Amino acid sequence: MSNSTVAGAGAGVGMDVNTILWKQMGASVNNTTWYAIIGTVLQSLIVSSILSNTSNYFSYFTQTDSIWLLEAVGLGAILSVGALGLTCAQAYHLVYENEHNIATHFRFLMYGDMSHLLIGAIFNAAGASYYAYRAWRMSGNKWWIIPPFAIGIIAQLVIALVAVGNGLKMPKLTIEAVKDLPTFMSGTITWFRAWGAITCAVDGTLCLFMTFMLFKSKQGIFHNQDRLFKRLISLVYETMMPPVLCLLILESCSGISGSPLTDFRRIFTSILPVLYYHSVLSTLVGRKTIQKILARKLNAEGIEQLSGSGSGSGGHVFKSGGRVYVSRPKGGEKDVELGNVRSPYTPRSKMSEGPIVHVETEQTTTTTGPDGYEIYLPTLGRNRLPSDHHGVNSPDSVSWEGANNYNQKWESTDRLYDGPGTGRAT
Repeated sequence: MSNSTVAGAGAGVGMDVNTILWKQMGASVNNTTWYAIIGTVLQSLIVSSILSNTSNYFSYFTQTDSIWLLEAVGLGAILSVGALGLTCAQAYHLVYENEHNIATHFRFLMYGDMSHLLIGAIFNAAGASYYAYRAWRMSGNKWWIIPPFAIGIIAQLVIALVAVGNGLKMPKLTIEAVKDLPTFMSGTITWFRAWGAITCAVDGTLCLFMTFMLFKSKQGIFHNQDRLFKRLISLVYETMMPPVLCLLILESCSGISGSPLTDFRRIFTSILPVLYYHSVLSTLVGRKTIQKILARKLNAEGIEQLSGSGSGSGGHVFKSGGRVYVSRPKGGEKDVELGNVRSPYTPRSKMSEGPIVHVETEQTTTTTGPDGYEIYLPTLGRNRLPSDHHGVNSPDSVSWEGANNYNQKWESTDRLYDGPGTGRAT
């Protein structure tokens, strides 16, 4: 009889704790369940995108990025999956545990949210460090760019650690502890409001500074690269704006009544950590898109490099406006005018000896650009037949035929130096 009385008294005490707790939070079990489900679904969608971007990152940059960055990307993906597992565990307790058991699992919900916010602070610090590095590079490596961002990043990380440590001190919920719970939660929320304020300030400043530097560069390297410029602007805001907006909403709602563990703020608490990592990863993978835009731009302009052997024997083909130019090796035109053709493997002071060498056109190269101009490239061929030697006055030089004996065979070579439709060299 006494045991039944003690058990009934214990059940009554448990009921009182849960009743007081729900009343303090101002929430119901049905609404809390829906908030947990929505947060879990949204977080799972973001994590699936993270895994896809992680796969793309390793396929694109395994051979180019450092091993430290590769390991950091892999670790971030693992932490994102772990955060999703923690959210699922919290949702399980909220869905399958009735309203009479909330006091038993409230500490687990609190520990889970502290873990979420700690992971979010780490991801935010990593992302802000990367963006600060990019801002430093865009500014021309100016030293005064680093200290303000470094102080802000370190400050937000330290405050996040203090807030998490304060949240993990939650006592076991008894009737006395539940009565003091609002004061305890208020202190923890105050620390996280400070963390959110510093984080928003750092992220917003980085976003605005990078935008300013991009617009400043538009008059320089991006003056004729509108598509690339717009892509860089969109990449900045597509990656940085979602977590910043999410944190702003969470900050603006931190002063309302209720508990962030059970009301709609649970949704933002669940997705904020993975949003920060998704932002950094999307920026890393976005480099491939920039490379593709640059490659298409070069291909559209028909830019191609022609390799040569020896000193000064190579040339470049480049396009400007509607014309295509061929840059000849230094000293090549002078040698042809003087009738001396040097071997590419001999010094400039020593002329090649032996039989006469003639410049002939043997191959036609067409640019890949839309104009479709043909460029005739001179090559070194063998001796011409004796019947072809018209007007050769010296066995050691190459002479050009007179106007009356103009040979059509040399027309392409003349065009190389004079341009189409300009006539012969004088």
